[in-house]
Amino acid sequence: MNGLFERNSSIRSILQGRMLTIIFAASLYLTTIHAHSADAANKPDKVLDAKQLDALLQQRLNGALGDSFRDFSNMFIVRSNIDLGRTVGLIGLSSEVADAELQPVFPKFYSPTLRELLDTIALQTASEWKYDPSGKHVKNDTKTDAESRITIFEFAPVKRAKPYQITLAKGWMCLDRGHWVLYSPPAFPIGMDIYQLGTYSFDSQQPGNLEKVRDEVALQWAGRVRKGTKLTDMTHTKVGAYDALFFESMVPSADGKKVCWRQWVFTADNTCYFVVSTIFPEFEKRIYPDVVTMLKSFQIKKK
Repeated sequence: MNGLFERNSSIRSILQGRMLTIIFAASLYLTTIHAHSADAANKPDKVLDAKQLDALLQQRLNGALGDSFRDFSNMFIVRSNIDLGRTVGLIGLSSEVADAELQPVFPKFYSPTLRELLDTIALQTASEWKYDPSGKHVKNDTKTDAESRITIFEFAPVKRAKPYQITLAKGWMCLDRGHWVLYSPPAFPIGMDIYQLGTYSFDSQQPGNLEKVRDEVALQWAGRVRKGTKLTDMTHTKVGAYDALFFESMVPSADGKKVCWRQWVFTADNTCYFVVSTIFPEFEKRIYPDVVTMLKSFQIKKK
């Protein structure tokens, strides 16, 4: 990813600013962007007021995620300018945030708002984001206001509470991994995982918007374990009070043994959830009834 910023000629045609340096917090990394001058009359205000900030956060963009936060942030300097018409810098305020791996969550057809993308990144990096208008992360090597072209969001580590709750079966334990939680039964390392896969909004409130998200996510995950899977291969069920798509298939494990893959995908409170359980046949009777019981207890916490 860092090599992207060495190709200054292509960046000059995108960023439309002057020589400036973005200094990423905690000395995690340093990126220098060279760009040619632009019409000052077209520059936005250096500090966004509440209305301008809200308008920026409501803009939609490419929701693809991947790589570490550090590498993604490097790439996002260019991509945000293409998608939003404004350069956006993402600053990790700890090495844990900067090193965290970002995972794709949004279906290909969906373009999240900038707010939804920042929320997803914060969830996956166990942090919270805020707009930073101070300019402390930007060094301007010219005597111009070129830094007014970049908007900075900081990500500070924080302990995040889950928006949902389930009742653990006897002896089960859970381990919070940020955007997903590992639930494990007694004397066995895996049993069930629950993932939060983005929050969604729609400019046009058409019936079935969230169902389309659910269906696409279900197909993407099922297709990873069995190519050619269709919606007709899935059944409708409930997770708590929520309508879910359920899919199961026997798949080979890393050691060649067969394991039963089961997945549930549903939306609740405009958030998409993916639940997966992988159980070896010999442990089926001991583990799967607990999984079913725990999923029945799923509920969104009251705000």
